[in-house]
Amino acid sequence: MGILITVCVLVGFMAFTEADLCHKCICDNEHLDCSFIALEDHFNDSDWAGSTHTIISFDHNNIIHLKAFPKLPVTKLSITHNMIVKIDPACFKELENLTELDLGHNHLTSEQLVPAVFQGHYAPESYEPLRNLRVLKLSANALHTLDADLFEHMPQLEHLSLDSNPLRIIDRQTMVALTSISFLKELDLSSTSLKELPPHLLHTPRFLEVLNLSSNLFTSPPESLEDSHFLKQLHIDENPIVNITKFPNLPYLEVLSMSWMPDLVEIGPEAMNDLVSLQEFYCSHNPKLEKINATAFSKSAVSSPGGQTWPPIKKITLNNNNLGFLDFELLGHWDRLDTVDIQNNPWVCECHNQWLVSTLVPMMEKLNSTQHMVAGIVCHWPEQMRGQSVAELDHRSYHMRCLDAYDHHPEKDGTLLIGILIGVILAVPLTALVFISYRRHLRTTAAQYHRAFYKRGDSLHEFVANPNP
Repeated sequence: MGILITVCVLVGFMAFTEADLCHKCICDNEHLDCSFIALEDHFNDSDWAGSTHTIISFDHNNIIHLKAFPKLPVTKLSITHNMIVKIDPACFKELENLTELDLGHNHLTSEQLVPAVFQGHYAPESYEPLRNLRVLKLSANALHTLDADLFEHMPQLEHLSLDSNPLRIIDRQTMVALTSISFLKELDLSSTSLKELPPHLLHTPRFLEVLNLSSNLFTSPPESLEDSHFLKQLHIDENPIVNITKFPNLPYLEVLSMSWMPDLVEIGPEAMNDLVSLQEFYCSHNPKLEKINATAFSKSAVSSPGGQTWPPIKKITLNNNNLGFLDFELLGHWDRLDTVDIQNNPWVCECHNQWLVSTLVPMMEKLNSTQHMVAGIVCHWPEQMRGQSVAELDHRSYHMRCLDAYDHHPEKDGTLLIGILIGVILAVPLTALVFISYRRHLRTTAAQYHRAFYKRGDSLHEFVANPNP
């Protein structure tokens, strides 16, 4: 009986404690949301008694010092947008089920973020591991380097976010730290002011599939990308690259994003033809991009001399660039695309772009994913076609004429020839009239001249008498 009473009291206490947590925070089944309530700590150990929540959020609070958590069943823990500058050793040791930890948008420095913070329980196969931790997000802190042994307690880590930290370079100890993550699959180094990647950085993490290098200072795609083994997704948006002459050889790459590049002007001949597995190409909002060479993706077929092969692209976005022309030979299978977006470009509506009218736009109108994008494909040049919808030209079965090498407009030739003919017809009688008037003027002038210098004598006698007047 005494045991039963004790159990009932304990259960009642646990229920009361959890109800107290839900009074302070928002409880939604397995999620405990303690965000935006101006907390300065994450409660006392006794406050957590009986908690069964597996997802816990302490975002947007005023926590400065993060103390060790008690034993909890939590799998996802988010403590972002606080003011954390210190984390106690073994802070997450009792969170044995923890798979995802987000410490982004705090004030953590390289000096404070040390390996002991992530110390776990003893295990014979690993060094005091957080054995289930797969995702670690350290975005937007004050990290300029990483301790070489920072990840020694995370043997299963797969996803690491270091974006928006002032790294600037990958120094030796940072490189040691990153290459120590044996099973790393996704790495985010965006917005870290990087200008280059050191050689062999990507060689050791053999399972790396996703890499984000966006919003950095690369002036060309890093050559060390070729050191990766199975990279499938690469984001290199918003970098000051001007021309892409040759993209690194990434035979397993399936998704490439290179948008929002303020200086990108051209993608050159055969620049991307080593991306033989590419399926999705996102290249939009590049305000200076005016040329993508027709052979940018094509590769000479070894098995068939003179033949060409293209990557199996299914999605391509080229919207909001400065493209006037798009070559049909850029891809070998436009009819097999799932998504294509070329709207909001200054298209030149002449014969070299006729295939846009007769082939591409009709195809886009049949795809549910691209129907709404057709309206944004509009002529920008020649002047007399500015603002006309390419889809409307298709509906009218319009055949665009060619501009010559000097950018003249043959569609205006008829008017010009008629003008010349009228000018010739009017010029002939006018010329004749002027000529006749001129001849008459000459005759009148000559007659006046002779009368002025010739005077008839009065008589023969006067002439003889005065032979030398």
